Amino acid sequence: MEKMIREYEKSRVLLERRMRQIAAALQDPGLRTKEREALERRRELLMYERIDLLHAIREMKEHLNSEEGTDGKKNRPAGKRASDKRHARAAGRQPGAARAGKRGAAGCAAQ
Repeated sequence: MEKMIREYEKSRVLLERRMRQIAAALQDPGLRTKEREALERRRELLMYERIDLLHAIREMKEHLNSEEGTDGKKNRPAGKRASDKRHARAAGRQPGAARAGKRGAAGCAAQ
């Protein structure tokens, strides 16, 4: 996760550098209207991309710093989540079975 945060930070730095280059290019008085509009559009897209990167970085840092590290859904006992029950039924096992002893014969054979 830390490695991913570093990569995102590098991307953000490069993106901000590119935005500064575009801002400097927009200062040129001899720029044609179409070129100016194209640069402005590009800068706007880079700005949105930067915002997305910042949100992703913040979420990853919060995830690292959180006490439990999950959104709470993973903290239920095994076999009690609705998705576990659906998957168990699809595999032909007893829904709600957390251990092999609770599973039906079809479940044992499926494994």
